[in-house]
Amino acid sequence: MHIKTVGIIGFGRFGRLLADIFADDFELRYYKRGLANPNALQEAASADAVFFSVAMLYLEEVVKKAKPFIRSDAAILDVCSVKLHPERVFREHFDMKNVLLTHPMFGPDSAKSGLTNLPIVLCPNADTRPDLLQYWDAYFRGKGLRAIHMSSDAHDRNTATSLCLTQLLGRVLERMKVTSSEIDTESFRNLLNIRDIARNDSMDLFRGLQILNPYAKEMREVFKTSLEAIEALLGPDPQDGLKDRE
Repeated sequence: MHIKTVGIIGFGRFGRLLADIFADDFELRYYKRGLANPNALQEAASADAVFFSVAMLYLEEVVKKAKPFIRSDAAILDVCSVKLHPERVFREHFDMKNVLLTHPMFGPDSAKSGLTNLPIVLCPNADTRPDLLQYWDAYFRGKGLRAIHMSSDAHDRNTATSLCLTQLLGRVLERMKVTSSEIDTESFRNLLNIRDIARNDSMDLFRGLQILNPYAKEMREVFKTSLEAIEALLGPDPQDGLKDRE
């Protein structure tokens, strides 16, 4: 398999990181909504390999716009933080033998110190061509990444209790307006890091994770039930008894 040109559809923070990773190895074409070049989408979508790096909430809309320009033999990949949703979208529009779903488990901030040993999940479907999987597995490993293979379902099950939960906690901490002080413990500073990571990501990412991961709702229900159980363990508020005696 030979890849000369790579198109990146969606050129936000992660799209630019992809461009940095690929810059020395491929001829790059990219599309971002609002670009002055009216042919940018066609140019990016007609590459040998096409990466969709758009907010998952809008993936299907963008796929429909790009589809007329994508070659029948092109490799089609995504970097969405959920996998069952893009698998469904791509199955409706493309030959799945040309599709390889991916989820880089890092972002621009965590990649600042390099890519070595950062994980990237590859989710081949039952029809994915072996040479397509082998090519990108070798490429990412060559960049120092740790490639992990799993099904789209296993990915979404795992990330519902890791990524989705982390984002949920971060947004709750942000809503609580927690702030640092001069007597913060190390564990509290870790919580603030979770808050900061969550609010550095877009609300579209947060909503997409919670809405499009089919296991996220169950995770939130378990979280709420667990919080209620912890509240019950505390028993009655001793201040209530004091008030009764006043």
